[in-house]
Amino acid sequence: MTVRAPARKQPPRDELTRFVATLRTKLQRARAIGDREARALTALSRAAIQAGATGIDVTLTPRGLFVSLEPVDDAGPAILTLSDRLAAQLRTAFETAVVRVDFAERPQLPKPDSLSSAQREAVALARDWLARVVAMEGECLAREGETRHEKGVHELRIAVRRCRTALRWLARSTKDPRLEEVVSALRTLGAAAGPLRDADVIHAMLKKRAPKGAARDAAMAAVLEARAAREKAFDRHLRARGHRASMRRADEALAALAAPSTTASDGALSDPARSQERAGRSLQRFFDRELRRIHERLEGDLTVDEGYHDVRRQLRRVRDVIDLCGASLGARRLRWRSRLQPIQSLLGSLNDVASARTMLDPTGAPTREVVQWLKTRRAAALTELATPLAVLAALVIAR
Repeated sequence: MTVRAPARKQPPRDELTRFVATLRTKLQRARAIGDREARALTALSRAAIQAGATGIDVTLTPRGLFVSLEPVDDAGPAILTLSDRLAAQLRTAFETAVVRVDFAERPQLPKPDSLSSAQREAVALARDWLARVVAMEGECLAREGETRHEKGVHELRIAVRRCRTALRWLARSTKDPRLEEVVSALRTLGAAAGPLRDADVIHAMLKKRAPKGAARDAAMAAVLEARAAREKAFDRHLRARGHRASMRRADEALAALAAPSTTASDGALSDPARSQERAGRSLQRFFDRELRRIHERLEGDLTVDEGYHDVRRQLRRVRDVIDLCGASLGARRLRWRSRLQPIQSLLGSLNDVASARTMLDPTGAPTREVVQWLKTRRAAALTELATPLAVLAALVIAR
């Protein structure tokens, strides 16, 4: 579906300023914003507001400039057709051949070409999502002095996961030691963002569901205190020279793998058969392997929270493959997303309870009633999970 911007009067100055500022924060780590870029971003913001957008997001990747607008229609993403003049202005300003603007939850990065080389498509996906990680770092850093924007941290974690998914796919055909450095940088960043995101989720859960009273108030205050410390640690990580250097080396490593001249002598030890495999077939094999691993996790120790967390993490990996690759997997595999969603939600609730208990147990008497409430919620969640997990195991075995 295509949306064309209607002719409307000029948008309010403060709204235009907000849109331009948002775009700059997402691009500040990827590219210097000079006068030419600023003019292009202002024109883009004006067109977006005139089309009815209330929010904007952007990622600049090696393949193009990808923009998303809110609100998203119930029918799904809709392309905003820019004027030829504006599209050309953006392409020139950001030195890219592709500019895409959608009403969507986040920028719609390219899906793999099923008929292309698996290695080539995996590298391209990894670079796109690494660029998305960098964009979200800019978003998070722009909130200095404010409460961290919850969506920004959430989006950063999604980008980290999807980039790592592309790297796992890439590792099937390329055994390059530089890939481990990329994985290590993303793993460390994810570990810094994870506790902050957990605090946001726990605080929201307590606010919405916990019985009102002094114990809930004390619990929410304890979570906010822990969150403040986690936010400082996250900020330090993003600003550290070591992190910025590791992210730069990660992009350089992926760029080297994308170069046509890259050979085994350059350090990329490719499996000849797999490196020539078509992306569609390779993705299907990759997906099937990740799906099989759900059964392995279900055979783990489900008497402890960590066992359920392992199952949840593997379900999330399968869904990330689906979200990353889309139609290249085929309709039969895409159906697994709707099958996994309800179970992943139940496992997520159980994980939230476990995380909350870990955070609140040391706080003692003031939160004791909330901790007891969490224990009751855990027992109910385990009861609710029993049948869906059994059905999931049967579906995976019979796939």
